[in-house]
Amino acid sequence: MSINSYLVIRENEKQVLYSANQILNQTKSYLDSHTQTIRNVMNYVSLSEVVQQQLVTDSLVYSRDLFEWQKDEKKLLSVLRLALNTEEIDQVSLYMKDGLAKIKETEYLLKLTDKETGSMWYDRLLHSSSLCEWFPSDVFSGNGDDYIYAVRIIREIENISNCIGVLKVSIPYKYYSKILGQSLITYGTCSALVNEYNEMICNTNPAFFQSIPDLYDIIGNYSRVNGSKMWHTVNINGEKYLYAIKTVYSGWYLVTFIPYRDIKHLNMETQSQFLLVSAIIALLTLPLAFFVSRESTKIIKELTLQTKKVTQRNFDATIDISNTIHENDEIGDLIHSYNFMISKINSLMREMYELGRENKNLELKSLQAQINPHFLYNTLDLIVWKARKYKAFDIAELVKLISNFYKLSLGRGSEMVTIRNEIEHVKTYVKIQNMRFNNNLRLISRISEDILDVKVPKLILQPIIENSILHGIMEKEEEKGSITVTNSVENDNIYIYVKDDGVGIPEEKLAEISAELNKTDSIMDNNKSHGYGIINVDRRLKLKYGQEYGLSYESKINEGTIVTLKLRILK
Repeated sequence: MSINSYLVIRENEKQVLYSANQILNQTKSYLDSHTQTIRNVMNYVSLSEVVQQQLVTDSLVYSRDLFEWQKDEKKLLSVLRLALNTEEIDQVSLYMKDGLAKIKETEYLLKLTDKETGSMWYDRLLHSSSLCEWFPSDVFSGNGDDYIYAVRIIREIENISNCIGVLKVSIPYKYYSKILGQSLITYGTCSALVNEYNEMICNTNPAFFQSIPDLYDIIGNYSRVNGSKMWHTVNINGEKYLYAIKTVYSGWYLVTFIPYRDIKHLNMETQSQFLLVSAIIALLTLPLAFFVSRESTKIIKELTLQTKKVTQRNFDATIDISNTIHENDEIGDLIHSYNFMISKINSLMREMYELGRENKNLELKSLQAQINPHFLYNTLDLIVWKARKYKAFDIAELVKLISNFYKLSLGRGSEMVTIRNEIEHVKTYVKIQNMRFNNNLRLISRISEDILDVKVPKLILQPIIENSILHGIMEKEEEKGSITVTNSVENDNIYIYVKDDGVGIPEEKLAEISAELNKTDSIMDNNKSHGYGIINVDRRLKLKYGQEYGLSYESKINEGTIVTLKLRILK
C-alpha cells in the first residue's frame, strides 16, 4: 500500500500542474480573444468615415447652425453605439480638438484640452509603437475606480502624422476579475495581470500581491530562467510557491502563484485515505477488504485513464461516481473537482470559438470601413470618361473592368453571393490579367446551370484563380495556359474544381499547404504573405459549413494543379 500511496501522490502532483497548465493556457487564449475584440471595435470606430469627418470639422460650422450640431451629434453617436453595444464595454469617450465638443461637451464627446495632451497617458500614446494602450483604474480617476481603460489615438487617414482625436473605452474591473477567477486551480492560488510598464491591471488577491516587494523583478527574471520549464519555485514571505507567467496579446503578463502547501494538502488527504483503507483492511475480513480495495483502485484507475484521454485533447472525458461508495468522500471531491475542471475547459473553448467568429466579422468590418466604394466607383467612371475623351479606349476598357471587378467583390455589402456572381467575378479578373499578359490566359467555365443561383460566401474563387495564374501558368517558360472550372453535386454537397495546366506544386510545398489547411484552429498568421488568400478562403468555408468542408489540393509537376472546394447547399 505504501508503494501505491507514493505513486498516487506523484500522480496527484503531476495532474495538478497539468490541470494548471491547461487552465492557464485557456485563460491566456480567452484574454487574447477578448483584447483583440476590444481592439477591433476601437479600430472600426476610429476608421469610420463619420468619425474621421467629424474630428476634422471646424466648430464654426456649428456655432452658426445649432440644427447642424444636433444632426452630426446623432450620426456620431450611432457609430459609438457599436462600442457601447459590445458586452465588455461599459463607457465610451471621444476626445476631439475641435468640432462638436468645442461647442458643447456631452457624456460621450469631450474636448481634447491641454490637460489631456500634457498627461502621462497621452504622452505614452504618442510615443507608443501601438495605436492602442491599456491603463489601470487609477490613471484616469486618481484614486482608482471600478474600470480598466483601453485608449486609442486617432490619426487622420489622409495624413497619418496628424493626431485628430482620442478614443477611450472603459471595461468593468469585475470583467477581468471574473476571467482571472477561472485560472484559480486551488483555494490559495492567486493571479494577476501586469502591463509592460509594471502597472497592476487586475488581480484576485490585492493583499497578497502588495506583500511581494520584488514582484516586478520576478516577472523580469522569468524569461531569463524559463527555458523549457514552465513552472518555477519562489519563496514569498517565508512560504514556497510555484509560479508561471504567460504573455497576453495586449502586452500584459498573466502571473499565477500556487502555494506549495495546497499541493501537499491534496497529497495528505489522499495519503490519509489510503491509511484509513489499510486500517479497515487489517480489521475486517478478507472479502470486505477485497471489496473495498477493488472499489478504491477502480476509481483511481478510472481517473488515471480519463486524465490520459485529456492529454490527448479529449475534453469530454468525465467520470460518473453517482451511486458509488466514493460519491461523498475525498476521492469523490477529487473526481468532482476533475469533472468541474473539464467543464470549465469546455466552456472556455466554446467561448473562444464564438469570440473567434466575432473577431473575423469585426476584422472584415474594420477593413471595409477603410474603403469608400461610392467614391471609388465615381472616380473610376471619371477615368473611363476621360480616357474615351482622349480616345484611349484600351485604358477605358481596363478601368471599366476594374470597376466591375470591385463591384462584384463587394457584393453590395452582402456576405453571401451566388455562384453566378463568383464566376462573373473571376471572368472579369482574368480579362484584366489578359490585358497584362497579352491574352495568354484562357478561362473555361463549365458550371452546371442548376447551381448558378446557389448562394456561397463571397470571394472564394478569385484567390485560387490568382494562385493558378501567378504560381502555375506564369512559371511556365511560354507563360501561357488555361484554367478550367467545373463542378459536381452529391446529395447536399457541391464540389467546385479549379484545374490549371501550370508547372504544378512540388511535393514538399504541397504537403505544407495540406498541413495548413488541415489545422483545426481558426487562427491565421497574418504575417504570412504567401498562401494567406487560400487559407482565408478555407477558414471561412469551415466557419460557414463545418470542419469537413473547405479546400483540398492535388498537383503533379509539369502537368498542373486541381483545387477542390467542398461546399454545402444551405436550406
